[in-house]
Amino acid sequence: MIILKTIHNVFRPKQTEMFAARRAGKSIVRKLISGFDREGRAFRYSSLGVIGTAVIFGLAIAYIVLTPKSYTSDMTLIMPGSGAGSSINLSEIGQASSMTSSPFSQASLSPTENYKRIITSRRVLHRAAAIVETSPESFPDPSIKLVDQTQLMMIKMSTRDPAVSQQYAEALLSAFLLELEELREGEMAIRQEVYQRHIAEFRQGLTETRGAILATQSAAGIVSLDQYKEIVATLEDSRNELERQKAALAEAGGRIETLSRLLGIDESLAVHAFTIFTDPEARELSRRLAEERTSVAAMSLRYGANHPELMKATRTAGSLSASLRARGRLLTGLGDEILAPLFEHAAVEERASLMKELVETAALRGAIAARISELTWQIDTAVLRVEELKPIAAKLDDLERDHLIAEAVFSSALARTDTSKTDVFQSYPLVQVLEAPLLPVGPSAPMPKIALAGAFAASLLWMFTLVLLWIRLPVLQAILKTV
Repeated sequence: MIILKTIHNVFRPKQTEMFAARRAGKSIVRKLISGFDREGRAFRYSSLGVIGTAVIFGLAIAYIVLTPKSYTSDMTLIMPGSGAGSSINLSEIGQASSMTSSPFSQASLSPTENYKRIITSRRVLHRAAAIVETSPESFPDPSIKLVDQTQLMMIKMSTRDPAVSQQYAEALLSAFLLELEELREGEMAIRQEVYQRHIAEFRQGLTETRGAILATQSAAGIVSLDQYKEIVATLEDSRNELERQKAALAEAGGRIETLSRLLGIDESLAVHAFTIFTDPEARELSRRLAEERTSVAAMSLRYGANHPELMKATRTAGSLSASLRARGRLLTGLGDEILAPLFEHAAVEERASLMKELVETAALRGAIAARISELTWQIDTAVLRVEELKPIAAKLDDLERDHLIAEAVFSSALARTDTSKTDVFQSYPLVQVLEAPLLPVGPSAPMPKIALAGAFAASLLWMFTLVLLWIRLPVLQAILKTV
């Protein structure tokens, strides 16, 4: 405060001068030329100008001479501006994808600022000091500049030795890259631990669902829902087959009824007749009987009733007929009155054919009836089986669906674990060395040209200040004159 008052008193114009100038009525230009030097102002202003200029240049020269030389090694790092992704299709399992977004996709986060903080952290500086085998206290702090609208990081290391500057810059770069590797490995280790814990949980769930499926299959005797569907389909096929067999049975019954009406015998007698005439001995007797009857008929046309040959043939035919009836009784257990019409039907070829068809149709109807009985039993059994397996099949379907979901989740987790191993730049983006640390070709400080230019500019400002102080009196006089 005292210094300011002193300067003000030195440069303040006297009141007498102001009034004298007012009385004289001189112009501002003439005042500038004359200088109002009655009090020695020119000497004072000139002395201050020389002294100030000398001090300014003296300080600049002292800075140039006394400041120790400093050498700066520069390096530039760059980060990629786009992300990367990959996708893998796994047959019958699904798709596994890995996507790394651009580190600059979020405006609120700046990876370059994060990396700047990592570079200036104690861990990195201590690691760099250990690389160059020096104490952390003697390792200089780096100067980091982030270039706007770019992904560039400009890093400078300054020491008094150019080789040491380059060595320190290389050590800082190595320490930074090693720190990034450790951070990425730590992140991957934590992720893998979490993934493995989740995979263990998914594997446990998969094992539980598989065990539940096996227990249900063992208890119910059914291995899958498809087997239950096959049982239901078999039941429907059996029902359809039963309807077809019933239709065939009705058809066979109608044919038997028609043949029985034509022949005048029922199917049971036809079966007995068929039994007789399928017997070899009965067939032979029937053949011989037919031949003898043919001979008797032929002889009766030529001979009289008492002809010996005719009588002999008649006796032979009667004997064969008795033998055939005896064989029929033996085979069927029927009496002569029942067997007599059977032999008569068998003697006529057309009736024998119809009788054979009647017997075959009756046999077919019996087979169809047996098949219907079997199908009915199968259907009843299948219905009970289907009703019994219905809740079990529904439960098995739910278990299989849960198992498929658990298997898909487990497979997806395994695939995600494998693909995440390649995604190492998600949290700590890739950084590349655009310019490696170089050996400085010259000192970065002091800078004589800049120092002298600054001293010259300061001298000009000092002179301009003195000029403003010099012309202040005429200006004030002109202002007072106009008031």
